[in-house]
Amino acid sequence: MRSYLTDLVRFALFAVPVYIAFIIVMGAISPFSEHRNIKYARGGYGHLLTRLQEADTTGPVDILFLGSSHAYRGFDPRVFSAAGFRTFNLGSSSQSPIQTRWLLERYLDRLAPKLVIMDVFPTTFTTEGIESMLNVLSNAPLDGALLRMALRTANADACNTAILALWHELTNTHPVANEPTWQPSEQDRYIPGGYVEKGDIPFTPKKTTSKLTWDPPQAQWSAFLHIKEKLHARHIPVILVQTPVTRGWQYSPEERAELKQRFEPHANAYLDLSDALKGDEALLFYDGHHMRQASVVRFNTMFLDSLAARNLLPTR
Repeated sequence: MRSYLTDLVRFALFAVPVYIAFIIVMGAISPFSEHRNIKYARGGYGHLLTRLQEADTTGPVDILFLGSSHAYRGFDPRVFSAAGFRTFNLGSSSQSPIQTRWLLERYLDRLAPKLVIMDVFPTTFTTEGIESMLNVLSNAPLDGALLRMALRTANADACNTAILALWHELTNTHPVANEPTWQPSEQDRYIPGGYVEKGDIPFTPKKTTSKLTWDPPQAQWSAFLHIKEKLHARHIPVILVQTPVTRGWQYSPEERAELKQRFEPHANAYLDLSDALKGDEALLFYDGHHMRQASVVRFNTMFLDSLAARNLLPTR
């Protein structure tokens, strides 16, 4: 038995450094591949690199937005600034509560918001959060909490990407230091404050391929509850919101009632506005669940009026 354990330890001492070196070499050759489990995409889709670089030098703010692309594509800081509020948007693509928790832990003290508005797009609660994890690993400043979060996924893509990201962090060899404000391939323009404005592109509905159901993994729900408790401890009010989506992405009345029952006790207000925009969907949205710029402005104005009517806006 002792010989077996000794051999196992020796093998691990050899294999682990070799594996790490292999990931670093392969990452240098091709940091992102659909066909390999290394998904390091520095400065990739969604402008998270720029957003977090700005967050590191911003604060305090009146309103902080959290959540998925529905947050960073759905709440335009220019509309809120015109109403007298300073805001910042910490949304990221497919952000699940697990990544929201890490972002809040890192930036809450600096941003010191008077109000938090969290997008609770239901499908982000029902994933393992791998897509968002890879995005954060590629673009965020690494710390122990983020690395532990990646390892806890037990996902090869996340663990390998974490190894490569840590190597770049330790050696200061990130392949992209800054990303362009305008990304013509996506028709995306970064707006200071964390928002991404989409250009005028054809409507692609992208309807769901399966029935919309909601049964979040315990890890996601626990992360959400931690977020709520942290904000409650700081006496920071929180509003949970579902932003407008097309009919193909709307839940049934029964499911919406269940979501309301689950979310409402955990916030100062829960607003299901998934069907708030009526009209020609091709003019209102550019895909199944993201609004065109004119719709964002319209929705944000409605949203501000709704918060004002409920006396939920922070004092200026």
